[in-house]
Amino acid sequence: MSSPLESTVGWRKMRIVRHLQLDEWLPVIRILGLLLCVVAVMMLVPLFILLKEDDGDARAFLISLGITLGSAVLMLAISRKVELELKPRAMFVLTTLSWVLVSAYSSLPLVFGAPHLEVTDAVFESVSAITTTGSTVMSNIEGLSDGLKLWRGLMQWIGGIGIIVMAIAILPFLKVGGMRLFQTESSDWSDKVLPRAGGVAKAIGLVYVGLTLLAILTYWLGGMDGLDAWYTA
Repeated sequence: MSSPLESTVGWRKMRIVRHLQLDEWLPVIRILGLLLCVVAVMMLVPLFILLKEDDGDARAFLISLGITLGSAVLMLAISRKVELELKPRAMFVLTTLSWVLVSAYSSLPLVFGAPHLEVTDAVFESVSAITTTGSTVMSNIEGLSDGLKLWRGLMQWIGGIGIIVMAIAILPFLKVGGMRLFQTESSDWSDKVLPRAGGVAKAIGLVYVGLTLLAILTYWLGGMDGLDAWYTA
């Protein structure tokens, strides 16, 4: 049984979602559309490799890319004239929906490209990767195509840097305060080291990319194939 505190928190979150007005939903939809654009762009990397290798899994990524990009364009079209001003309760909804939508759309290449996986297993893999849990239901990962192995690595890479960190890198350009959104995901409510959300995102991104490149180089110098080093890092 859940504790009274957990029940109260869950009830409050349901009230926040239920009481959002249309003008509060539209900015959330627009930012979610931008996040799906990022997911679509990431899908282009394994798609390019699969097309180069003339692998049949390229079709799975083309379908997934079409669905993801189509959804993103629809969201952006619906909210194209909205003023991007997020209230605190809308930020909490955005944080939750960011994880849910990105995980759901990231599972599409596995749904279409790994037919031995059930839909629930594919979603489990994407959620595990995006949240960097590390769990898997796959028993023969080496049997996957290079594109799917790279996609699993990219999902974990995206999850490692954080969906919300990606979001706050975009928000300053949209004139939305990103630090409050960062705090809805993070447990750290201490004083900021850097004065702007964009500065936080840039600092985290530079360190993360630098460590990734260093890992790729280390694996390659250790004897790994270039592509193997890439998706392992």
